[in-house]
Amino acid sequence: MNPEIFRLTPEERASPLWLRLVQRHKEKLDSLRKSNDEDKDPVQTAKMRGRIAEINEFLSLDNPPPISD
Repeated sequence: MNPEIFRLTPEERASPLWLRLVQRHKEKLDSLRKSNDEDKDPVQTAKMRGRIAEINEFLSLDNPPPISD
Protein backbone atom coordinates (compact mmCIF):
# COMPACT_ATOMS: atom_id res chain seq x y z
CA MET A 1 0.00 0.00 0.00
CA ASN A 2 1.61 3.23 -1.17
CA PRO A 3 0.60 6.43 0.61
CA GLU A 4 -0.55 9.22 -1.64
CA ILE A 5 2.05 11.95 -2.10
CA PHE A 6 0.89 15.15 -0.46
CA ARG A 7 0.99 18.12 -2.87
CA LEU A 8 -0.31 21.65 -2.67
CA THR A 9 -2.42 23.05 -5.46
CA PRO A 10 -1.17 26.10 -7.40
CA GLU A 11 -3.81 28.16 -5.61
CA GLU A 12 -2.60 26.97 -2.20
CA ARG A 13 1.02 27.74 -3.10
CA ALA A 14 -0.02 31.29 -4.06
CA SER A 15 -1.93 31.99 -0.84
CA PRO A 16 -0.63 34.75 1.46
CA LEU A 17 -0.45 32.34 4.39
CA TRP A 18 1.66 29.83 2.48
CA LEU A 19 4.00 32.57 1.28
CA ARG A 20 4.48 33.76 4.87
CA LEU A 21 5.14 30.21 6.07
CA VAL A 22 7.71 29.64 3.32
CA GLN A 23 9.49 32.89 4.18
CA ARG A 24 9.58 32.01 7.88
CA HIS A 25 10.93 28.52 7.22
CA LYS A 26 13.59 29.83 4.84
CA GLU A 27 14.75 32.26 7.51
CA LYS A 28 14.87 29.44 10.07
CA LEU A 29 16.75 27.23 7.61
CA ASP A 30 19.35 29.95 7.05
CA SER A 31 19.78 30.36 10.79
CA LEU A 32 20.14 26.60 11.34
CA ARG A 33 22.69 26.28 8.56
CA LYS A 34 24.80 29.09 10.02
CA SER A 35 24.58 27.53 13.46
CA ASN A 36 25.49 24.12 12.01
CA ASP A 37 28.72 25.61 10.63
CA GLU A 38 29.87 26.30 14.20
CA ASP A 39 31.86 23.74 16.16
CA LYS A 40 29.37 21.42 17.86
CA ASP A 41 29.50 17.94 19.29
CA PRO A 42 28.25 15.06 17.09
CA VAL A 43 24.88 14.79 18.87
CA GLN A 44 24.12 18.50 18.48
CA THR A 45 25.18 18.33 14.83
CA ALA A 46 22.92 15.34 14.19
CA LYS A 47 19.94 17.10 15.80
CA MET A 48 20.59 20.24 13.76
CA ARG A 49 20.81 18.24 10.54
CA GLY A 50 17.53 16.53 11.40
CA ARG A 51 15.83 19.90 11.86
CA ILE A 52 17.31 21.10 8.56
CA ALA A 53 16.00 17.97 6.80
CA GLU A 54 12.50 18.54 8.23
CA ILE A 55 12.43 22.14 7.04
CA ASN A 56 13.65 21.08 3.59
CA GLU A 57 10.88 18.48 3.43
CA PHE A 58 8.33 21.15 4.37
CA LEU A 59 9.70 23.58 1.77
CA SER A 60 9.54 20.86 -0.90
CA LEU A 61 5.75 21.19 -0.74
CA ASP A 62 6.27 24.44 -2.67
CA ASN A 63 7.48 22.46 -5.69
CA PRO A 64 4.81 21.69 -8.26
CA PRO A 65 4.17 17.99 -8.86
CA PRO A 66 6.12 16.43 -11.70
CA ILE A 67 4.36 16.15 -15.02
CA SER A 68 3.52 12.53 -15.69
CA ASP A 69 2.98 10.96 -19.09
